Amino acid sequence: MAAELLIWNKNLCVNEFMHSKQKKSNPQGKGVVPVVNHWYTYEPVVVEKKSTGQLFAEYFTSLLILSADFRFKPVQGANYFLYLKKQCWVLSLIEPERWSYERRGEYFGSCQLQEDMTWSIDTIDLESVHPDVDQALKLFYQQIALHLDSEKPLIEILPFYLDELPYYRRMAATGLARSMRHSFGEHALLDKPSKNVLSALQLSNHNSEFLGIS
Repeated sequence: MAAELLIWNKNLCVNEFMHSKQKKSNPQGKGVVPVVNHWYTYEPVVVEKKSTGQLFAEYFTSLLILSADFRFKPVQGANYFLYLKKQCWVLSLIEPERWSYERRGEYFGSCQLQEDMTWSIDTIDLESVHPDVDQALKLFYQQIALHLDSEKPLIEILPFYLDELPYYRRMAATGLARSMRHSFGEHALLDKPSKNVLSALQLSNHNSEFLGIS
């Protein structure tokens, strides 16, 4: 059965929503026991019911971070650092002051993985953001808005299985999808047309609001 996917296009360094069949292969040669353990590690902790506006803001912010290239195991509560280098988002363990601009690219903010498997980001002053970063955010905004402007039920729009991603990004993204389905389900939104849910939020065209960034 086909599933709605968010996969990383390595050539364009942008997010693309595509369809693919779920694979049964073991990612990156890891044994069954470690995979099962990591599955439970990324089981979202149920938190208090959130507003739909907060849910979408966390969803968009989380997708932005998970679109970044990283191959380490993210843990809840640790600080990670988001950069834009050569038009590609990169999530790093290294603070911006610890390496050169030439190596890291433009710094955007500090990120944390929350217990419910959503991500938060503490950004730099948006008024001083580099034009390349601003353009990349606008592109991300447009892609997400276009994807959600659909008559399909929201449950078919939310990504669940992510193909062709490094192992830990796949685990974190799957945890996010499980969290989002639970949270949106609390509002009985999963079976409603995605575009109706989106329009009800009455968001402006400002990408920072759409991403939950103030």
